[in-house]
Amino acid sequence: MTLHAPSGDEVTSPAGLEGVSGTLLPGLVDIQVNGGFGHDFTTDPSSIWEVGALLPQFGVTAFLPTVISGPVEVATAALEVLSAGPPADWQGARPLGLHVEGPMISPAKRGTHPSKELIAPSPEYFYALLRSSPPAMVTIAPELEGAEDAVKRLAAAGSTIALGHSDATVEQAGAAVGWGATHVTHVLNAMSGLHHRTPGLAAIALTDDELTVGLIADGIHIEPTMLRLVLRAKGPERIALVTDAMSAMGMPGGNHTIGSTSVLVEGITVRNAEGNLAGSAATLDAVLRTMVETTGCSLSDVAVMTSTTPYHILGMALPPTDQVVLGKDLTVKATVVDGEILYRSGA
Repeated sequence: MTLHAPSGDEVTSPAGLEGVSGTLLPGLVDIQVNGGFGHDFTTDPSSIWEVGALLPQFGVTAFLPTVISGPVEVATAALEVLSAGPPADWQGARPLGLHVEGPMISPAKRGTHPSKELIAPSPEYFYALLRSSPPAMVTIAPELEGAEDAVKRLAAAGSTIALGHSDATVEQAGAAVGWGATHVTHVLNAMSGLHHRTPGLAAIALTDDELTVGLIADGIHIEPTMLRLVLRAKGPERIALVTDAMSAMGMPGGNHTIGSTSVLVEGITVRNAEGNLAGSAATLDAVLRTMVETTGCSLSDVAVMTSTTPYHILGMALPPTDQVVLGKDLTVKATVVDGEILYRSGA
């Protein structure tokens, strides 16, 4: 039994993976995780380490914990948890920083973000945010008053600026690219769209080569034809597959929460009381499989969208000691983080 690269070439089995058969890829990276396994990062940021310890079973070797709209103390508490580092002898998928999604977003495209928590960008907010350490990523609606100053100052501090939860016109979205925005959060979801006379943020996201995009390819958030459109428009090198997972990931369905909002989970579909999608209960390996099934993309393309591009988005180098083995059915057979086998199917 041997391991192969996506090209089909036989590769040397990493130590400890003798007897495992499948395709060896770089470890999977999810840059939008709101929680999982019954934990929500917005309400309990200390659970970042517990969730990270469980993610390797789904092939994930690194992730970006995400908090949604709330007082600045929500984000700074999560930044402090990350700054303090993991518990002793901890092993798991490594957090790559913090994604602050909101509260500087559009009320018209808030999705499940609590309306009472939304704010216009202000120096008071982003200076308070930067007192701990710069978040790895901040999602902002560029049409809001004060957005230009926020984008420029956060980008200068080292944060990746993502446009999202936005009702921006193409002019407003295009201007934000000039200010320093480089990414779009869950493209096509919670944003102005692709209308042929009044295109919005989605149109800029798909046509501006300066922008990368996060893509929730769970089969629920985006219809298969549109998944194929995104892949054709952006190419794998500008797409990061994400889950937008919340506390129900890895848990039975039923009643759960994202932030302070109650949601109902059926399968991997999560909706709030208004019927709006509220994140996902999907895992990244399942998203990977859906992307292959619906678009016909190659495993080489998948490796780019789940590893190379996410690290590029965050300005980081892809670590060679993080790996995942996928079987013929694209299920996870083994996960290696920092050269250590943290998951092996059946073990």
